[in-house]
Amino acid sequence: MNHLSEKENTVLKQIMDENGLTVDTLLYRYQAISYMETGSDGYTYIRAKENPLEIVIDPYHGEGHSFHASNIGPGLAFTSSREEEFSAPDKVCLQVKIGNILEQGGLLYRITSVPEYINAYFLTIPDGKVRAQVCE
Repeated sequence: MNHLSEKENTVLKQIMDENGLTVDTLLYRYQAISYMETGSDGYTYIRAKENPLEIVIDPYHGEGHSFHASNIGPGLAFTSSREEEFSAPDKVCLQVKIGNILEQGGLLYRITSVPEYINAYFLTIPDGKVRAQVCE
């Protein structure tokens, strides 16, 4: 958890504890193949959206008000499990380890613009991309 203030680290830990998340937790998203890339290291990466549209609660700066994620910074939305309703013929299921984003100094936010039965999170991605794997 690099480059974070003491308050951000405390809030991040609280969010993770409340949601049963660890640095080894896998998160999922369905992504068009055209947004995936292979790095020089041979791994698959996905790029952060510059202007994400999700509505999130921001507990890091204030009283937990809702904001458009685009006001927070580049990042991506993920779910805590594979949600087949997000699948489509032109998309592939990808999984990302939370720790790979937190190592960059990324922050975790709850998304409120999805149905309540879906556990969805927005993560800022300071490096602009994150390593991912195709779901098995």
